[in-house]
This record gives sequence, C-alpha cells and structure tokens, in this order.
Amino acid sequence: MAPAVLWFRRDLRLDDLPALRAAAEAGPDGVVPLFVADPALLGPSGPNRRRFLAAALAALNAELGGALVVRGGDPARVIPAVAAEAGATVVAATADFGPYGTTRDAVVRLALSADGRRLTTVDSNYAVAPGQVRSVAGTPVKVFTAYRRAWQAIGWPGPSPTPAVRYRRLSDGEGGPDLESGLAIPGPMACPTGGRASRSAPHRCSPMLARPRRGSGSSASWPGR
Repeated sequence: MAPAVLWFRRDLRLDDLPALRAAAEAGPDGVVPLFVADPALLGPSGPNRRRFLAAALAALNAELGGALVVRGGDPARVIPAVAAEAGATVVAATADFGPYGTTRDAVVRLALSADGRRLTTVDSNYAVAPGQVRSVAGTPVKVFTAYRRAWQAIGWPGPSPTPAVRYRRLSDGEGGPDLESGLAIPGPMACPTGGRASRSAPHRCSPMLARPRRGSGSSASWPGR
C-alpha cells in the first residue's frame, strides 16, 4: 500500500473538497497534504497578499494536525520530488482551467509519468466546470436566459462529504512549516520619527503631520497627504 499526495492550490479547505476524496481513495496508506509556493504566482504578489496566504495556510495546517508540507519552487520539480519522497504513485488536485494552470498541470503530469506516477485532477473551483454549459448546437451560450436554462438542465453537484483520512507527515511537517519565511513576508516597517506603519499595509509608512484640530486651538496628528 502507498499514500497519495493532495496538492492544495486555491482550495485551502477540507470540507466539500472532491480532490481530498480522490486522494483518500488513491492512497490507502494515508494522504500527504502539500502546498507549493510557486514563484510564478507568488512573485507578483505583494506583502499583504502573502500575509493573507500565510494565515490561510496556518489555519489549514492546524486542521491537518501540523502535517501540511509547504515547499517552494517550480511545481514541475517539486511535485515529483515530494511524491517520490512520500512513496506516492498518485497526486490528486482540483482541476485548474486557467491558461497558466492548464499549462502547468500538463508539465507536472508529464514529469510524474516519467517516474511512473500520475496526476489526477477532479472537479473545479466553480459550481460547474468551464465548457459544460453549452447551447443545443454545442456552442457557447450568449444570452443569459438561455445560459440559465442550460445550466439548470445540467445541474451542479452537492457538497462533497469529507472522508476519514490519515494525514501523513514528511520531514518538514513536524511542528508545522515556517510560513512567514517560506513566503518571504516582511515584518512591519521601522518608520522614521513622525510616521507610523499603516495597519492595512504594514510595509508602508504613513507620515503624521502636526496640524491644528478643527474647531480647537490644539494640534493633533493628521495623516500626511
């Protein structure tokens, strides 16, 4: 028996996740939960988005009992390496229909197959997978009423039940991943005298200027414009 790898992407949850069920069925010896910090997606992201991602991953890691594996790098290299380390023959993930995701998954699938492993993608991040809602002639629907009728005729799946899963730890799963450093999240800035770090954007400084308070003779700190 061998475990399976569950590759988390946009779906950082355990409830209503068909990919989890696919991993559980393919991995009778447990599931290794994995998130790949892909430079192609993480690179353009600002500090606030990275900080939000780190918080979401930390919450997921807590649900997984500290078993989440976070690795940085090209998925075409990281995914086969983790699968080999875990002894898994199947990697399960939610299907991605975007241009980058489609190309990335094709490359990862090829890399896995070269080592006798396979990538299984199921479901989608949408109520109905793209391309399913079509006209009678099989063409894209251009009118909303016709689109609604076609969508209702197809229907959509109900919530996926959460299976009983034994999550497997790898070497960096013990104690949980170091998300702050792994996602290169900067701490609050040390602002010069007279300024302060913004609450919404801790990597920016908001200069505070002494201006008279409206309706009084005292002064107060006002955000600089």
